[in-house]
Amino acid sequence: MRSIRLKLDKKYCKKCNTVDSLTSQTPATWRANATEIEVGAFENDIPLDLTGYTGLELVIRPDRTTSTNLAYKAIAVPDSVTITANGWTAGTDQHVTFSLTDSELNLDLDGGERQTYWLAVTASDASGNETTLGTSWFIVEEDNNATAAAPEENPGTGITEDIADARYIAKAEIDAKGDIITGSANDTPITLTAGADGQVLTASSAQPEGLLWTTVSGTGDMQAATYDPTPVGGDVFDMDNMVEGANTKILTAAERAEIAANTTASHAAVTVSDSAEIDLTLTGQDISASIIAGSIDETKLDASTNTSLGLADTSVQPNDDAATLGSGAAADGLVLKADGIGGAAWETDAGGSGGVTGPVTSTDNALARYDGTSGGFVQDSAASVDDTGNITANNLSGTNTGDQDLSAYQLEPSEGAFANGDKTKLDGIEASADVTDSANVV
Repeated sequence: MRSIRLKLDKKYCKKCNTVDSLTSQTPATWRANATEIEVGAFENDIPLDLTGYTGLELVIRPDRTTSTNLAYKAIAVPDSVTITANGWTAGTDQHVTFSLTDSELNLDLDGGERQTYWLAVTASDASGNETTLGTSWFIVEEDNNATAAAPEENPGTGITEDIADARYIAKAEIDAKGDIITGSANDTPITLTAGADGQVLTASSAQPEGLLWTTVSGTGDMQAATYDPTPVGGDVFDMDNMVEGANTKILTAAERAEIAANTTASHAAVTVSDSAEIDLTLTGQDISASIIAGSIDETKLDASTNTSLGLADTSVQPNDDAATLGSGAAADGLVLKADGIGGAAWETDAGGSGGVTGPVTSTDNALARYDGTSGGFVQDSAASVDDTGNITANNLSGTNTGDQDLSAYQLEPSEGAFANGDKTKLDGIEASADVTDSANVV
């Protein structure tokens, strides 16, 4: 490991011509070679007392005006707060030693044999003020023994971790997306985690963070209760989130396609006019009609030749039963007669027109006989004629011609019918008498 001893002067820059006390030349090292840089801080050749100094830093930059650190090293406190001039000259005393690794000194020389850089050593004094202890040019020579790499990344302009913690907020304070760094007191940062979607950040002295995520209901014209009652949150004006009203409608995709396809049709205005008798109503594309009460009188129906209107002019309607069709009682034997004006009535048939009315049922082969004197009604009877012409009756009277079968009848002789006997003799025959008794039957 190479060694360099730098005697820095805090008060005078001396054109930054600080030399290596070991070589009396501008400090130099090989590229990518680990090097120890021993630093002694002086003022007018008097060693400084670094009691209370912290955060000693060594930075190597491209030049005096560029703030990019190509190499950086930090020491929390000095190795020795006091040294002697003799001890420095003897090489036994130094305030601090910065050890740079080979990777830290693997600097890009832009293809050249050497590159001169700017070197500075700083520290914070007992009051916390950053102080430059001294500067120098610093040469890095190429030895063709390593491949140049990108400079190591270093924080800020070259400060210690303690100083960085005091000046900056650590990344570790952020634990999740949406975290916010706020203050709970003076110089006291604190993390406030993210709120829920849609919440707003409001001041709240009661909270440790001094802030609070809240859900605002709103007091303006567009209140969430009215425009986002569900709540949707994402897009309250999305058509899928709309509600139809009595007069405000949302067209469906099919309705929109139907309207888009109807590009050539024209629709003239439709006028619907009522008459004195008919009330017409237009509802959308539908027209309904109704008769105005009291507008149609009997004379208009009588004058009409329309069958339906003629039917409307009578109380008789299709499918009415017989009792409804006729006026009066529907008694047995009456006939239903039309009155010539669409009505009908139950009446006694006057006859004379050749029409004959009979009972609803009759006896097979029974002889029909007139009922009454009108000639228009017949009724059933007990006498019958079979298919061969034989007559069956309870009694026969009048003159009968032709062969008659009287086997089923008993002759009843009249007075004086016996020429050779006396009827009284028959009358004297006792009931159940034995007519074979010759003693009593003459």
